[in-house]
Amino acid sequence: MSTMAISSWRAPRLVQFLCMGAILAGLQWGGGSPIYGQLAVDTEICCDGIDNDGDLWVDCYDSDCTGDPCCTLPIGQPGCAGVTEDNGPTDPGLDPCTDGLDNDCDSLIDGLDPDCQDGCVATAANENTFALCHNGQDDDCDGAIDCLDTQCFNVGAEICNNNIDDDCDGAIDCLDSECFDVGTEICNNNVDDDCDGAIDCLDSDCLGVIPENCTNGTDDDCDLAIDCADSDCTAHPACVSTPDNELGNCNDGIDNDADGCADCYDSDCCSTAPCNCGTPSVGGENYVFDVQCGAGSPGSSVDIQVLLDVATGANHVNGWSYGVCNVATLAIPTSIDSADTATVNGGAAPGFLNQQIVAGGWFQGVVIDLFGVNFISGGTTGFIMAETTYSILSGTPVGTQIQLLPCNTLGGPPIATVVVTVATLVPVRVPGLINVVSTASFVRGDVDENGSVGIGDAIKLLQILFIGVPAPECSSACDAS
Repeated sequence: MSTMAISSWRAPRLVQFLCMGAILAGLQWGGGSPIYGQLAVDTEICCDGIDNDGDLWVDCYDSDCTGDPCCTLPIGQPGCAGVTEDNGPTDPGLDPCTDGLDNDCDSLIDGLDPDCQDGCVATAANENTFALCHNGQDDDCDGAIDCLDTQCFNVGAEICNNNIDDDCDGAIDCLDSECFDVGTEICNNNVDDDCDGAIDCLDSDCLGVIPENCTNGTDDDCDLAIDCADSDCTAHPACVSTPDNELGNCNDGIDNDADGCADCYDSDCCSTAPCNCGTPSVGGENYVFDVQCGAGSPGSSVDIQVLLDVATGANHVNGWSYGVCNVATLAIPTSIDSADTATVNGGAAPGFLNQQIVAGGWFQGVVIDLFGVNFISGGTTGFIMAETTYSILSGTPVGTQIQLLPCNTLGGPPIATVVVTVATLVPVRVPGLINVVSTASFVRGDVDENGSVGIGDAIKLLQILFIGVPAPECSSACDAS
């Protein structure tokens, strides 16, 4: 090598070494802290991983290096020696692991290069397919998984009923504009299936889709009329009035079938407007808790039964709980007889029984058999869950109707009204009534003993004469003339 050649080689290297030495030694030019730009040389030294001339462009990205051999070598050649992907040269402000460049010339770009993986093993160069965007993995090792990776935005189409943001646009199912009015409304599942903002009967698509059932307490055909109140049910057997039921006369104030309960206090009227016996849960319509009615004078006592009816074919009953509330200033319960419940466990007492009189009413909780051997079968009607004696307070006015309402507010914590089968269900709940009548020995013509004379007395008299309904204790009440 000639002397000139040696001098040409040494001169720039000497400057480089002096500059680097000055930096390491913390030298100052003109006072103050060392400033990298002030110590830089005028020309970039290519492929050393340093911005030698302080222009924020490093090595081959600096125009000073155009044509430099180390910047024209094929990928993988020693021109990038000593540089790794995660600290290799890149444009100012860019992360070398996400700039789309092979910064260390090893043919591996960004997240596919182990230098940038930090323990993550990339399986794809880009996370930009439906499969990659929903597999729970950071496939391209860019630190963003699935829909959090911007490459996944609007990949694929939204499926409108799976509770997943399929197209990664930040909107799920009906909240995604792609789903508006897509699909068909199912009219009895409490879901907005077609994403038009209206559920079941609130969706005009559902009018008349499902025929009215007539006995389930539901507006099946979405025409705002339930069961017997729906004209579709006029000829249904459950909606045809007979001398043995209150149907068809549920808003006339008369006990048409002379069972002691008029209108909405008669279980016959539960499925007929304007009565509402408490909306049961799905399946609960097969079980009825029916508080009966009675009459008594101020200062007297009256016994009220609570009956259980189980529909034929329904699951057997393993237990129940309920409360019965009333206005304590009119009447108070004084005793509870377990009635049929006392022998429900194969002739023995139930496995668990808790019944108490509390302020505002009373409650009962029963588990028939702790081992599940004994139960009440489907098709059972008139099972007497309890018979409670009420004392009508002496100051209660004659003509008062004391409501006996199934309720969930008694006890601490409050006792829920439920029936236990293979599941815990909310049954149909029928309220009861105590009619406060006169203290007189009898009212002539008051055949149904409700304290007044009306058309119900004529109906009761005909039933006594022709179909064997028991007469009142005072037979003179039947002699209206």
